[in-house]
Amino acid sequence: MKREVLPEILDSLPENDPEAISNRKDLHRINILMGNYRWIVNQIVRHRKNCERILELGAGTGELGKFLYQENPRLSEYTGLDLISKPSSWPSEWLWWKGDIMDFREWEHYQVCVVNLFLHHLDDCELRKLGEKLKGFRVIIAGELIRRPIFQKLLKLTRIWGAGQVTLHDGHVSIQAGFIEKELPQLLGLDENLWQVVIKQSLLGSYRMLAVKKEMLTSSGLSK
Repeated sequence: MKREVLPEILDSLPENDPEAISNRKDLHRINILMGNYRWIVNQIVRHRKNCERILELGAGTGELGKFLYQENPRLSEYTGLDLISKPSSWPSEWLWWKGDIMDFREWEHYQVCVVNLFLHHLDDCELRKLGEKLKGFRVIIAGELIRRPIFQKLLKLTRIWGAGQVTLHDGHVSIQAGFIEKELPQLLGLDENLWQVVIKQSLLGSYRMLAVKKEMLTSSGLSK
């Protein structure tokens, strides 16, 4: 199954469009079902050092950040980055930057990168460019989709709760743009001599990448 990045309907809809709102609710359900939020939070708790600043790419409606804040209300130094405006539920003490990630200029101020169901929007060339920007980070935590036809078929089960056509279409396209095996760290250009990378793939189609700078590894090692 060749990786192919195709346009998604959500990208062309206004933020307040009913179909866009419905799709984001569907995505929240899918994230909970896949366990993405819980896995990402666990990695942050385990691998982030005190006072290290966290940057979330493609923060969207802030659902991951909200989940993280509920689990760790004392967490500070967190910034969301997305094309849409700051969500009303975003913690007041956290920062939000509205704009394209390629226009962001504050990369050097962050040590931990978090990203959930966003990198599949980027083609191979864009991922290589992003990888250059992430070279100064210490930890990269990414939850994505496995690019397998079986998960496109399983996506149809979301009709059980009434998932909309935008969700079904965009989900199919997103899986087509997903990742397999060591593809993501390779596309990001993560040098195996500098990074220790662990890839996990769940039965529900979640592709999980944890990358930690080798010279920065703690004695506890990488989390499973």
